[in-house]
Amino acid sequence: MGSEALRPRFVDIHSSGYNCTAEAMIAAITQETKLIIAVHTFGFPMDVRTIMQAVGAIRGGRQILVIEDACEALGADVHGHKAGTLADAGLFAFYPNKQITTGEGGLLVTVDEKIAYKAAQLRNQGRNPSLGWNSHAEVGFSYRIPDINCALGSSQLSRVESIIARRQILAEMYDRELAGIPQIVRPPLTSEVGRISWFVYPVQLAAEFTREDRDAVCDALAHEGIASGRYFAPLHRQPVLGKSKASTTEGTLRLRSRQVPLHRGKHTEEHQRMLLPNTEFVADRVIAMPFFNELTAAEIQEVCCALEAALRGLRRKT
Repeated sequence: MGSEALRPRFVDIHSSGYNCTAEAMIAAITQETKLIIAVHTFGFPMDVRTIMQAVGAIRGGRQILVIEDACEALGADVHGHKAGTLADAGLFAFYPNKQITTGEGGLLVTVDEKIAYKAAQLRNQGRNPSLGWNSHAEVGFSYRIPDINCALGSSQLSRVESIIARRQILAEMYDRELAGIPQIVRPPLTSEVGRISWFVYPVQLAAEFTREDRDAVCDALAHEGIASGRYFAPLHRQPVLGKSKASTTEGTLRLRSRQVPLHRGKHTEEHQRMLLPNTEFVADRVIAMPFFNELTAAEIQEVCCALEAALRGLRRKT
């Protein structure tokens, strides 16, 4: 792809889940498409196999790369294959809140020798060994994870299956405890695409609630000593992208959260592409509950009782 700038073209998530569908992503491919990033959000597997089949059919003389973001999905399965291994490259992250951790850092996997060489060069300050020991062929980064961190992560890989199984059990515990709370939309415990690898346990407030209600619930939980996560702020709302431009078929549109101009009383086709109603709806209402391997059934029950009490408190105020 050289040094040309890439402009993002966003695809909305499906209304009943946290991922984009393969069909929606395939439909968004244009003649300008150079790269597709498929994300397994929260560890729920996305149908990357279908995307790869579609890209393979339309590639021809074009170069369309697919990156599989499995940073939250270590151990998840996609139609019998491990998440992160189906695309041209796969990404994993090992921050302390992931399934396994190296303290910081991550991993890129690929069968493409050019991608592997480029990644190795960029992570090592842009050095090119063929030019000499300390020769820098381009601007790179110091992304060399220390050996001791790698040893920490490697030691956990031997028990990753038991970790994933334990997290599935925790998700099922949450599901049972929350089944009687109608104001909560629980995540599915299974996926037609493959095995889930739970990064967090996300719940969604019902449509009657707002982002302010969600924040009030999180504050109420915090008051009880219960941490929760407000995952995730939508990418198209990020301030840094407000300074850039996103591609459309006929032009460009500056990214600004909820500041899309109207045209003749309705959104133009280009503007509509920047409106991601499912993404924004979910992002305003989702809460990541406490979730770690040592969590107990009693603690989950305590968390769910506090959540129900927080929702009752909201109703009393309205």
